[in-house]
Amino acid sequence: MYKTQTKNFLLGENISISVLKETDSGAAHYALLKVGLFGMNVYALCALGEDYAFETVGASLEAAEGLFDTVVAQGVSPTHVFDVVSDFRKEGDM
Repeated sequence: MYKTQTKNFLLGENISISVLKETDSGAAHYALLKVGLFGMNVYALCALGEDYAFETVGASLEAAEGLFDTVVAQGVSPTHVFDVVSDFRKEGDM
């Protein structure tokens, strides 16, 4: 068995999270986040309401902003953010 020693693990020193956009609507409070890890970035959507959702949406800021704007405009509930992001990912694969 391997044991991870937190004090020797560099992840904590090489991760950053930034809020790029944040807005509140009737359905939820939404945020577009930039997560940096070892010099690479990925973007994520966060929705807080009666439920909670946190989904990564890829490395393209332009695509992430477009999806964020759509989610906010449509008032997607946190319960359905996973479905919207899944559809977004499938479209990218086609």
